[in-house]
Order: sequence, then structure tokens, then C-alpha cells
Amino acid sequence: MERLAETLLPTATEIARDEEKDHSADSKSILIVPNEESENGCKSLECNLEESNDEGCLYRRVGTGAKGEGYRVGWKVAHQSATPSNPLTGIHSPPDAASDLNFLVADFPGYAKSRKGHRFVLESPEFLLEDNTEAYLSFKKYMATQGIELLVCTDWRGSSCFWDAFQNSADPFGRKWTKEVVKLPNNINKFFIISTQDETERANVGQIGISSIRIFSDAEATKPFC
Repeated sequence: MERLAETLLPTATEIARDEEKDHSADSKSILIVPNEESENGCKSLECNLEESNDEGCLYRRVGTGAKGEGYRVGWKVAHQSATPSNPLTGIHSPPDAASDLNFLVADFPGYAKSRKGHRFVLESPEFLLEDNTEAYLSFKKYMATQGIELLVCTDWRGSSCFWDAFQNSADPFGRKWTKEVVKLPNNINKFFIISTQDETERANVGQIGISSIRIFSDAEATKPFC
């Protein structure tokens, strides 16, 4: 089992090749201007999972630095009727009961498999904001599993993060969908939503859900950025 688990991990060569590919693909940033909607503007930072061909979400579901069981699998698109992975730690309800919203899910295998730092990385498109412009990232999240982290960072390694579900969410493990609002730091051109499992704790099978990704111009996330 140990040897099998190791084969799921990316090699250094695979990571280097993927990173080279990632950077070449993101060579051009999308300029986003407040109150000016455009085909490639604000919508690039939205994630509309109702599109049948993924064109509604430009985020990379297997972002740079993903590894373990999440590597090459990444955040999966699930429907509201998705079967939860565990009666206590799975996702039991849709983000919006009044509609058929799809959502993103990170599935963690728990203690039954050797934990090698399962890591799910949702990578945003590269973008540019006008100087001194305040922007707020908003999304809905579902977490119910202790020992699983959810971060928003400026780098795929998770060494520079500006939001942590455990520290910044009003209800980090509420077993329900909660709306989160995150101020984007100035002078960044990409962010990474990272979900990892604490390898120092006994881990349950669990899921994290993400939905309704959008940017706003106010801290209450009531005024769309454009």
C-alpha cells in the first residue's frame, strides 16, 4: 500500500514540466477595471460551473503544486445530489437549495490510505487591477472535517497566504455552506485556493466544497466589482 501510494505523487520532473507549462499559458494578464464589464474582464474571476464545457470557469482545477490523490484529479465538479463521502464529514446539501448549482469538491481519503500531503490547488487566471483599487473575493464554502485546511494564497506553495478558514471564517466547520469575503492584497496578479490535510492529525475521510466564486468592490460583497 505504501508503494502504491507513492506512485500517486508527482515526480520532480513532472512538477517542473507542469510549472513550465503553467507559466507559459499565463503569459498575458487580463485587465479588470471597476464598473467596466467586458468579455474577458470580471467574468474571468468568476466560476460559473453551470456551463457544460467548462468555459464558464477559467480556474485551473489541478493547479500548480497539486499532489497526492488530488494530483491530476484536482477539484471535481459535483452536483447537489453528490453522495457524501462520510455521514459526518461529507457535503449533504447544495449551495443554493432553490437551484441546481454545481460546486467544486476536494475529496480527502482519510486514514485508510497513506497520507502523503494530499493537496488540492484551485488556481485563478492571471489578472491586473488598476492601482489603488480595492477588490474582494467572495465564495461559498462547506467544511466539516477537522484537520483539513482551506487557504487563499498568493503563491502555489502556500508560503504567503492572506486568508485561512480556521482563523478568518466566522464558522469554519459548521457543516453548512457559508459565504466568505476575502480582501485581495494590492499588487497581486494571481491567487490560489489551497486545501490540504494536516499530516500530524488522524484524518477522517472528508470533503471541502467551494461555490459562487466572484469579485466585489465592497467588504460585504453586495456590489459587483463590474
